[in-house]
Amino acid sequence: MERTFRNLSGQLQFSHPDEEPLLEALQRLDRSLTSEASLKPMGRLMAYADLKRMLKNNFLVTRTVANNPDMAAQTIRSPLFIVGMPRTGSSFLHNLMACDRQWRAPMYWETLYPCPPTPADAPDPKRVRSAGRDFGLFHLMAPAYRKIYMYGAMKAAECIAVMAMSFESPRFGFTYRVPSYWNWIQEHGVKGGYAFEYRFLQMLQSASPALSWLLKAPAHMMHLRTLLEVFPDARIVFTHRHPSEVIPSIASNTWTLRRVFSHRSSKTEVGAEELDRWLAGWQHTSSLRENRRIQPDRYFDLLYRDLISDPMAAVDTIYRYFGLTLDEDSRQAMHTFLTENRRNRHGKHHYTAEEYGLDNQALSHHFADYIRQFSL
Repeated sequence: MERTFRNLSGQLQFSHPDEEPLLEALQRLDRSLTSEASLKPMGRLMAYADLKRMLKNNFLVTRTVANNPDMAAQTIRSPLFIVGMPRTGSSFLHNLMACDRQWRAPMYWETLYPCPPTPADAPDPKRVRSAGRDFGLFHLMAPAYRKIYMYGAMKAAECIAVMAMSFESPRFGFTYRVPSYWNWIQEHGVKGGYAFEYRFLQMLQSASPALSWLLKAPAHMMHLRTLLEVFPDARIVFTHRHPSEVIPSIASNTWTLRRVFSHRSSKTEVGAEELDRWLAGWQHTSSLRENRRIQPDRYFDLLYRDLISDPMAAVDTIYRYFGLTLDEDSRQAMHTFLTENRRNRHGKHHYTAEEYGLDNQALSHHFADYIRQFSL
């Protein structure tokens, strides 16, 4: 049955087998965008294009998997997730490890133009170029963002970009000021987001069945219980850094994104949001670790300072822990990546705690147990 959804910039028509859950999430997001985000005219157009593209991609992925029994039969076995506080080197580690040819990491171009799936070593040049133009436009609107986050058509994508196609994803809470939507996904959960991610990975895996999945998103900390329900044999690398660096840095990241789209982007409001988010996220994750919901042999803790001081030694330690091997060609590819992606390549990311209404002493107090546990 075709449905018409009237949204912030007009109307969308769609027919979808998972219609009701999808429609509820889309309506929740749209209401929050309309009433709370204070979108600029250009931000409004971009948000509409964003929703339209994701709705289309959700339909294409769902239909592709449903119409191909071999895809629907794919099992996602023992994926390795990189999880932890944001701004702890997780994107750097994700892209570094993705140089190893035994891994399959979704690329950002695939989150924008996912169908049909292609082998990991044979990306579609036309779709890669289209994604490159999309990212180039965003770079013109937010040139400082390159100093903060590693992104691009051929960079490894965060899981929340995949989950966003279900409209159940933390991604929207960082990009837009949507507090009521954020509260809803915290209460409702994002099971639909993880279910869609599984389907998305099934589709891509059908084109590269021999590879293992390498996935990443700091926001998994907030929904780790659900992740483990959908991916019960997941292996996890947790990355750690002192919260006095983490919270102001992610606040700067969020504020830089939001100001592209919104008239209203308060630094102090963003600072308070990020403190609450990541404190709750670590409490959720810590409780699962303490209660052995995830067994100790299934996760590894990596300190930011160790990753940055010697990236290859950090990779070798992770591989030894999980019983993995690194061939010489992949090791050389990692060395090339390190040479081509030196730290602060696009300029240093400047921020202070004070400009986001944060206090380093208070941050240390809030996260005292976390800091003590990992000697940060």
